[in-house]
Amino acid sequence: MSDIEISEVNSRRERDEFIKFQWQIYSNDPAWVPPLIVERKTFLDRKRHPFYQHGDGALFLARKNGKIVGRIIASDDPNYNSLHQTNVGCFGLFECIDDHDVAAALFEAAAGWLRKRGR
Repeated sequence: MSDIEISEVNSRRERDEFIKFQWQIYSNDPAWVPPLIVERKTFLDRKRHPFYQHGDGALFLARKNGKIVGRIIASDDPNYNSLHQTNVGCFGLFECIDDHDVAAALFEAAAGWLRKRGR
């Protein structure tokens, strides 16, 4: 996994790359229905989406040789944990090229972020 670089998304440009990565994976699939980019931007916007008033999340991108090859989001919802008397975190928006090492690195990044939050 040494040639795989995982980074947390910290800018609008990276957020846009995170959103648009789906096109790289699914654009040739005739059954794929692309999301509305404006909706995805709102969904991931910490200032505009209501989830971020009580929860938190981190977006991660995987790169090989500088090219984006995968993505994942980790999320922490204290309200969910309180309501269900549990201590869990979630992940989603996972896509990557057909590469086990890329997938493993992304899941480890998400799990590590959640572990740091006590999940």
